[in-house]
Amino acid sequence: MGLHKEAFKLMLHENCFRPVGGRVLLVGKSTVAMEASVVDSLLGSFGLPRCSSDLKLNDSQTKASSGKFWIDDVELLQTVFPQITHIDIADVSDYEGANLIVDMNQPIDKGFIPRYDFIFDSSVLDNVWNPSQMLINLSHLLSPGGRLLLHNVASFFPGALCSMHPEWFYAFFAINDEFADAKVYLFVEGEESPPFLSTGHVGALWQYSPLYNSLPDWKSRLSDASRSIKGIAHTLVLAEMGPREFDSARIPTNLQYVKSSGALDWASMGIRFERYPRPVVSSETKELDQKVHNLIDLPHFSGNYRLCDPLY
Repeated sequence: MGLHKEAFKLMLHENCFRPVGGRVLLVGKSTVAMEASVVDSLLGSFGLPRCSSDLKLNDSQTKASSGKFWIDDVELLQTVFPQITHIDIADVSDYEGANLIVDMNQPIDKGFIPRYDFIFDSSVLDNVWNPSQMLINLSHLLSPGGRLLLHNVASFFPGALCSMHPEWFYAFFAINDEFADAKVYLFVEGEESPPFLSTGHVGALWQYSPLYNSLPDWKSRLSDASRSIKGIAHTLVLAEMGPREFDSARIPTNLQYVKSSGALDWASMGIRFERYPRPVVSSETKELDQKVHNLIDLPHFSGNYRLCDPLY
């Protein structure tokens, strides 16, 4: 598990909308997969003071901490977000320093575990056998108004038990109307950058929504669509609980069978996300966005994606 640049950027972006603070739950002890210079650069880009010289660089607990990654996740978050009052770390064992031992494959005892104002899943959901139960558990752990940040792989990745399409996340948050908002992104690591951008490889960030226009011929190109992503794909999700506590989970039906089965049309229910005032991550250079949009194939050849940032 790790706190990577992509998730940290989304966390900083969210902090601009509403400060990250209160009781925080980290699902899995995270290796901070960023060197100190990268952390400082990101903080500077959001107008925050650089802090790497103040950090003890003392992460010796996580498996991937050896080598160049030594920043402790708890110390980093408490330094960057001073409104955090408490941090717990949940895991199935305490081998990396977790203080809250819980098996996310099983329904949690809601009376035993407190609720949190901010929860970060550092790629644990893709490492459990029962990811839907974990998502339900995390929903129960959110306070009203609490936020959930998820970062997981969305394509085959050695060592991951499962990978979830952005639609899987969107469907859950849309059909469970206790959630006031959910922004679902697909980050594709390793796309080749167009020549006018830079040499080498960059990552591109796309926003997913079933409410965007789907391309008319996508069903005839399913084989092409499954091969359309060039690189490692990740989901980044920021969801916010509304004023009510999470109750019993509704389970969405695959969208293509919603009408025939008479199931709840969760895609239409997602219109509330479009109306929510939370800003969408976007590139500052709109002209560049359009050029890249014309050159890079849409993920899965689907019009359900909009390019947010070609250099995320």
